[in-house]
Amino acid sequence: MTHVVSENYKTALLTMVREPCLELKELRRRWPSLNDKLMKERQLLSDNIEEDDPIRLVVDLLSPIGCVSDETIHTRALSYLLDPDPARPHGFGKDVLAALLNKLPRRKGAPKITKLLFGKLTTVTVTAEYRYREEGVRDRSVSRCDVWVELKSRKRAALIIIENKIGAPEGLGQLAWYERKARKWCKEHAPSSSLLLYLTPEKRPPKSSSSGEWLAVSYLELASALRGIWSKAPRAAGRPWLGLYIATITGSMLGIDIKRPKVVDLKTYAGDVFDAK
Repeated sequence: MTHVVSENYKTALLTMVREPCLELKELRRRWPSLNDKLMKERQLLSDNIEEDDPIRLVVDLLSPIGCVSDETIHTRALSYLLDPDPARPHGFGKDVLAALLNKLPRRKGAPKITKLLFGKLTTVTVTAEYRYREEGVRDRSVSRCDVWVELKSRKRAALIIIENKIGAPEGLGQLAWYERKARKWCKEHAPSSSLLLYLTPEKRPPKSSSSGEWLAVSYLELASALRGIWSKAPRAAGRPWLGLYIATITGSMLGIDIKRPKVVDLKTYAGDVFDAK
């Protein structure tokens, strides 16, 4: 008798375990409508992205030469685009830097830096792989910031540091070194402010700093900012080059397939199209 009870109990227990929980049952009930909504959103976004949009390109800038994940090349490319010096032949002026700032949370002070950027007397200097000497650090005499941007006018100044990480890990205490340098620079150029950006493919948070001063930015957000410039500057000399670089980010780096894209990716890349509808 005991054996029969045990077997019945075991059977009942296995049946209960194998049955989906209430949450899964509810999800199964709702899934068809949710999936239909998801497909419609994706189709809406995809249909309203221009046929010549960079995300649709089948070729890009860096994959043919095997440099899709080369941080140094991306740093150089970004510095080139951010530099508004008239000697730069891309023809975008200050708009690329403004577009990037526009993607950042307002609470981080980006609007004030944007206002400074477009001041008539503001000068902007962009340096790739900016090197400076570390003082008071035993095991490191020279540090290197990936992108160093200085904005100066007669009354105000601002510093933007971009740390670019694709595959390499952060060095021990690396971001803290940059924080100290930024604080020192701001003290020397008061009144001023700084903006520290941590650029990665997946928008991962920095690990070597707990100060809260760094703002994580994804490469997809960068591509979205660049796409805005690409769309608004059809006559710019650097537009074809920019399109190929955007294709590198979206396709070869992030693996976005325009035939079956994720809605979240399209909303980040071209959310203005979706919001307009």
